[in-house]
Amino acid sequence: MKLHSSWAASATLADPVVAREEFVVSQMVSSPAQVVLTRAGREHLRQRIAGLRDEAAEVAARLKEDHDPQDLAERQRIGAELSRLEDALHRAVIVEDVEEDPTVVEVGDEVGVEMPDGSRDVFSIVHPVEAQLDDDRISSDAPLAQAVLGHRIGDRVTVQAPAGVYGATIIARRRLS
Repeated sequence: MKLHSSWAASATLADPVVAREEFVVSQMVSSPAQVVLTRAGREHLRQRIAGLRDEAAEVAARLKEDHDPQDLAERQRIGAELSRLEDALHRAVIVEDVEEDPTVVEVGDEVGVEMPDGSRDVFSIVHPVEAQLDDDRISSDAPLAQAVLGHRIGDRVTVQAPAGVYGATIIARRRLS
C-alpha cells in the first residue's frame, strides 16, 4: 500500500519559495502522524525497545529490594524513553511505502551536496530515532537536513549550523530502500 507523500502536490511549481514553505508546513503538520523509517531503522528501534524493557525489568527487581532514589529516577527515565520509542514504532512507516515526490528532497532520501570549497558529501536523511545507526545518516532535525528538505537538485541552500552559516548546492537525490 502506498501512502501519500506529505509534500503538498498542489504547491505552485512556478514559485519555489511558496512550494518550500508549503512543504515545511506540511512536514510539521504530518510528522506527529507518521515516522518514516528505513527497514534497518525499524529493526534498530525494535532492538532498542527490547533492550530498554530488559533494563526496566532489572531496575524493577532492584526496587523490590531497595527503594534507592537513583533507581526510581532511572525507572522514570526508562519509562519515558520506552513510551517515546514505542509511540514512534507504532506510527512507523517504511520509506518504500511512502509515495515519494522525486523532484524534492524528503526524509528517506540519500542526498549529495557540493560545498563552497568544491568538496562533496553524501548522506541519508532519516528520522532522529535512527540517525545514530551509522555515519552516513543524519537526523531530519540536523541543520543540513533542514536546509535541503523540500528543495530540488541544483538548488543552492543556506545551512544555519551552530558553527556558522554556510552554503551548499544539492547535486543528487535518490530514495533509500
